[in-house]
Amino acid sequence: MMQFLACWMLLGSFSLMDLIKSDANSQHKLWTEYRLQFDLAEYAERHHIEPLPWQGSRVVGQRFEPVQPAKAVVHIVHGYLDHTGIQEPLIKVLTENGFTVRTIDLPGHGVSQGARAEIASMQDYSSALDLWLKGQKEPLRIVGHSMGGAVVMEGMRRGRIKSSDHVVLIAPLVRWSSWRLSAVGEFLLGWMIDSVPRGRKRTSDDLDFQRRRELDPLRPERIPLNWVRSMRRWAHQFEQETALYHRPTVLQGRRDRVVDWQANYRSIQKVFPQAAFHFFKNGRHHLQGESPTLRQKVFAMILERFVEGY
Repeated sequence: MMQFLACWMLLGSFSLMDLIKSDANSQHKLWTEYRLQFDLAEYAERHHIEPLPWQGSRVVGQRFEPVQPAKAVVHIVHGYLDHTGIQEPLIKVLTENGFTVRTIDLPGHGVSQGARAEIASMQDYSSALDLWLKGQKEPLRIVGHSMGGAVVMEGMRRGRIKSSDHVVLIAPLVRWSSWRLSAVGEFLLGWMIDSVPRGRKRTSDDLDFQRRRELDPLRPERIPLNWVRSMRRWAHQFEQETALYHRPTVLQGRRDRVVDWQANYRSIQKVFPQAAFHFFKNGRHHLQGESPTLRQKVFAMILERFVEGY
């Protein structure tokens, strides 16, 4: 509370960034503003905050309950520079279909603490994922988008996520679209800079969703080179992995200009030969936030995977 009072005295108002340092409960006005910002206002009474201690700081999980008794739990891991709020379309369709949704803001993202958008290695994300999934009922049902897909695939590599779990990967990251060009830039300029501005690529044909991402107050403005180097190391390790028995469902847009999806398809198919790939001709990077017609097709495939076993 003293943090909030000090902030109010100095600035005269709060911003959503204050949630990073606060321990406000879900009924605090900052969380009310959060839900309004990301079109989650209907969850006021069905929204729970699950803070977790992580490496001397705190990562924040959230839980969204359906109106009716829940069938099962679906866990969502967001992409790079994103966070829970950006997953609103997916959260809504899952809860409307009777699932409890658990999300995590990875270290340095959203309202979790940690150096903004930066890691020392994939182990940072992996340790947060392990902490977040500890004690959850199996089989797991989990969605990983983009970098979140990489984190989930690493969880499968390490055995934290089992072959019996139900996994959906949306536009999973192994290599990004400017992989080679960024390597040249890093070689030439990496000794004199430590970050670069984030890109402004179009990732959805839904204008409302695209506008929400562009105006996102929690989205970092720069990409640290330490993150780039860490993810390069991980990608090389992943590409050397032998075949595993997991059978993830992989959803990928052919107009995705964020990840190098052709190269990633070959890598993921090699590591997970039983994966089921589904390609969307007009889909961009955020398939879960695409135009309504395409989004419905994506959601139908996700729901089909998660009702297995009933």
